[in-house]
Amino acid sequence: MENEIKDEFSQEFPEGLKYDYKYYRSSSVFFPAHSHNAYELIFIIRGDASYVIEDREYKLNNYDLVITSPRKHHYIRLDSPCDYERFDVLIAPAHPLADILKDLPDSSEVVHCLTNKVITENFNKIKLYYRQFSEEICYKLITSLLTEILYNVSASENELFASSQIVSPLIRKALAYINAHLFTIKNISEICNELFIAKNYFFRLFKSTLKVSPKKYILDKRLLYAQGLLSSGEKPTAVYRECGFSNYVSFYKSYVALFGHSPSSENKR
Repeated sequence: MENEIKDEFSQEFPEGLKYDYKYYRSSSVFFPAHSHNAYELIFIIRGDASYVIEDREYKLNNYDLVITSPRKHHYIRLDSPCDYERFDVLIAPAHPLADILKDLPDSSEVVHCLTNKVITENFNKIKLYYRQFSEEICYKLITSLLTEILYNVSASENELFASSQIVSPLIRKALAYINAHLFTIKNISEICNELFIAKNYFFRLFKSTLKVSPKKYILDKRLLYAQGLLSSGEKPTAVYRECGFSNYVSFYKSYVALFGHSPSSENKR
């Protein structure tokens, strides 16, 4: 059976807020692994799914809210053929809602919201308001609804925060090493020597677990960090060295390939 989108809508506001709703009726849906500089909220309405973020994995239930912080590598995996329905919200770090997200505990990556009627009803209202109001009014209403959702998460009891499993002890050690030496790592062999494992085995394990190669993981992390520095006003000629690139040409090409625009235009954007 081919993938079928039963219902969908999306809207992006210039204030740094974007939301997307999709309802798939499908035997198989694939979502690529990725990372970005925005906060991301995914509210699962239905679906047999798991969530992988860095070295952790969560089994998701219906009406779970997934909260991803900036620069965290992550993906949703469907574990069986099923309908899949969800809301996806991206919030820029400069948006006022990000101030609430920054104060949430690390344990709030996945929140069980089935018993919290405010959160579940507010997401349903987003769908209603999108179809009923203009973009300007819709932005105000959705910002208010998301504010209420996030304060409810902040006030949630610890037992509503889901527990994770480690995807692999070796991957956990590898990511700890990578993130501690992100801007100085020269090659993958350096990581393998640190972990005392064969390069081919490490590459296969890393890619099968995180759906991306070690080289791509490191490159994207460096570029996302660079994007944050450029957005704050730093100059590209200083940023590329700070982020571990040996020359500006390779930095420029990699930056354009990932973001679709030049480093020098980032601050204007």
